[in-house]
Amino acid sequence: MTESSPLAELPVVLRRTLAVALLVFAVTMVWQLVVAPLSGLWTFQDDWRTRVRITLARDRGWVESEPAWRSQEALVRQSPVWQRFISASAGVAPGASVQRRVTELLEGIAVPEVEVQATQIQDGLAAYPVRMRASLSIDQLKNLLLACHGPGMYLRVAHLTVSAPQSQLPQDNTRVQATLDLVGYSRRGPV
Repeated sequence: MTESSPLAELPVVLRRTLAVALLVFAVTMVWQLVVAPLSGLWTFQDDWRTRVRITLARDRGWVESEPAWRSQEALVRQSPVWQRFISASAGVAPGASVQRRVTELLEGIAVPEVEVQATQIQDGLAAYPVRMRASLSIDQLKNLLLACHGPGMYLRVAHLTVSAPQSQLPQDNTRVQATLDLVGYSRRGPV
């Protein structure tokens, strides 16, 4: 008796069904063991080539644009805008410099309250906020806001709150209570 004899004794329909099932199994195994890994390898190679092409193009672009960036950087370094930043003097904290500048701007205004806030880092610059509270006229407030952007240290108005009386005479320059958050900036590192 041979090994094929038990199969030969099976009905024809069952033998044909077994043959089709074995054929489907063989095709599935060939697909899973040969075709799928090869297609995965092909896809991986294609993705790798695309990434390398993009990286090379980006690197070439950086190399080609470097001289333009270097000349632009030199122009930025020579720009007068850097003179408007806080320059830290020896032994003087930058926050104290901002407080002194705000106090200078408030000369002649009745007893302002100036308070240095916590230092923050904003967009690569060190920010030194100062909160000022004072009672002043609208003209004085206008002059103060204009002086913040005038010559000397640049002070950004971060927040302004004004409390005015409910009623006033048109010819009267009534005093208002103002709370003003000003921010002075200094560079972080060499520019």
